[in-house]
Amino acid sequence: MKILVIIPSLKRGGAERVASRLTTVWAASHDVLLLLYDEQGPRYPYGGHRLCLDRAARPGLWRKAIRVASRALRIAQVIRRFQPDRVISFMEAANIPAILSAAMVGFRKKLIVSVHNDPSRFPRFYQWAIRLLYPFAHATVAVSEGISSELRRNFGLAKSRVVPIPNPIDVAGAREAVQQEQRGDYILAVGRLNRQKGFDLLLRAYAKMRERIRRPLVILGDGPERSSLLALAEALHVAGDVQLRGSVENPFAIMAAADLMVVSSRYEGWGVALAEAMACGCPAVSFACNYGPSEIIEDGKSGLLVTPENVEELAGRMGDVLENRDLHDRLAAGATERVQRFDAAVVAPLWLET
Repeated sequence: MKILVIIPSLKRGGAERVASRLTTVWAASHDVLLLLYDEQGPRYPYGGHRLCLDRAARPGLWRKAIRVASRALRIAQVIRRFQPDRVISFMEAANIPAILSAAMVGFRKKLIVSVHNDPSRFPRFYQWAIRLLYPFAHATVAVSEGISSELRRNFGLAKSRVVPIPNPIDVAGAREAVQQEQRGDYILAVGRLNRQKGFDLLLRAYAKMRERIRRPLVILGDGPERSSLLALAEALHVAGDVQLRGSVENPFAIMAAADLMVVSSRYEGWGVALAEAMACGCPAVSFACNYGPSEIIEDGKSGLLVTPENVEELAGRMGDVLENRDLHDRLAAGATERVQRFDAAVVAPLWLET
């Protein structure tokens, strides 16, 4: 089978790691062409061949609209040359031109687009495009049951055309990291430093928990809120125990050594970093966002779920796991068992069966 995969870049992010893992699995038995927008080299590994389309879009609505049309024309040219059996796109910036290009060339095989975050939080342009254009795709993959329901209920997509498929994780890579690392005495959080990930809520919960039990807090990721988070840590008098380490190419070693993983997001699509940490045997405490974590964690068995944005409860449950070794070990064991169903080898074929 010939598979054309379209994604803006492979530089950072959960959807990018998903595409990385899927193309690696698919390329073992299929002809995969990976089409990127970004001229810079990918940060994540990938399977198949790579082709760069153009530079990233510049700010401005009209410039973006022109760039969408330009990309659709170029993708149409690639489809004509490559003649794929499947076109699979990731994220709205790839989904929209992919649908337009398929219409241009009369692509009659399977076009699959995918939604990786809460669509109700998208800019209006993307929400409009989902309602208008996504029905023309063969299928829309939603990375959680919650997003699938949202797309059907509030965006008008037919139930038969929305397919929930969880994100894949690298279970083998996680196992290797566990074998090489010793458990550490720090709390871990991972994600882009923006409002969605709620690290301001985490810092407030951490300050409260620190009165009960002291552990360093390590946050992996970059983003626009870095300076404000550092200022908040200073104001809460916890800056000496908070480390913002930026992005790392392979977080497994840090996850495997962590004593606890915390997800403080205000909303999620799924939760790649959460599942990766669980695969490393790291117990997790997470806000029960509308979508994502509650589909990954079985509360009390493979992690603990907390009322969304409840800082007091988050602090208490973090302390419970760190103080109660039996609870810690039971959740860690449950986590490693739970995430086997999300292994890339299990998930990747589901996309091609859609």
